[in-house]
Amino acid sequence: MSAVPVFCGACGKSAAPESRFCEDCGTPLKTAAAVTPDLTSAAAPVIPLPTPAPAPAPAPAPSQAAAAANARGVILRDTNAGPGLVVVDSRQLTFTLEQHWRSPTSAPTVNTHVDVALDASGQVLAVTPVPESVLAKEKLDKMKDGMNDLKDEYLPKLMVRVDQVGKPLLIAVALLAIAWIWLPAVSINISASIVQNLTMFDLLRLANVSSSLEGMMQGGSGSSGLYGFLCVVAMIAPLAHVFVADKRAAFGLFAPLAFLVLTGLGIYLKIRNLTSAASESMRGFGGSQMGDFAGAMMKQALAAFSVGYGSYIALIVALYLAWRGIQKVLAAR
Repeated sequence: MSAVPVFCGACGKSAAPESRFCEDCGTPLKTAAAVTPDLTSAAAPVIPLPTPAPAPAPAPAPSQAAAAANARGVILRDTNAGPGLVVVDSRQLTFTLEQHWRSPTSAPTVNTHVDVALDASGQVLAVTPVPESVLAKEKLDKMKDGMNDLKDEYLPKLMVRVDQVGKPLLIAVALLAIAWIWLPAVSINISASIVQNLTMFDLLRLANVSSSLEGMMQGGSGSSGLYGFLCVVAMIAPLAHVFVADKRAAFGLFAPLAFLVLTGLGIYLKIRNLTSAASESMRGFGGSQMGDFAGAMMKQALAAFSVGYGSYIALIVALYLAWRGIQKVLAAR
């Protein structure tokens, strides 16, 4: 191997390879051994190559026979005259008795609820009728779910309204409605063993449509007319002050008592007028003796009327509401 000349870094002139100082400027020189790296003194560093990522495993091939999916359907056409027709998720599919029907005890009938097994392409594999017990349980579960939804949605709102109105007032209005709609307001003793009970609405209906005392005692069908409308207004009027800001709405608490007094007075006057008219008619037909006889008969007929316990309950509730009305009015003043 030939010697490599050495150059001075200060003046740039060459010098002999074995020289340690520049002959011109005297600058120390770096020998070839210092400049040339010793390749044998240490092994060159090894740079690791990146390991290639493993190839993803191939996806398994889909099965040729997909599992059947069940759906609920309703039969639209039976199999008496050819293939039947079943509706599943708004789709109409055909089926046959021999190939698809899965009930040994009954044949397909219209409007029967069935479980339909479908393949991957949506074609019918089997049609099985749903037992009545399962349908009844599903209907009951649906009703329970609906009730739970109503409870969760409307019960909190209802409780807010109940707290706003107040339970005592609601109970009083409920008792008033029960007394007027279902409980006997008047009882008519037709005989020792026959008693006819009339609710408040029955009494109002008879007072509205009957033009004779005999008609009121015999009953009949018809509308309560203005009397019935006023009765409904009197039932809901005690709640008006809760929803209406006007101070005068508190007078609605007096409506049930006013209705009982005015209606009772009106019915009494109507019966009295009918009785007087019947007596005068008989007196004009057969003289004073016949008139007196007719009057005695009318008094006996009126004695058959008796006040029912529904009227007493309604009167007690009406007095309670009127007492609350007095307190409300005085507090507003």
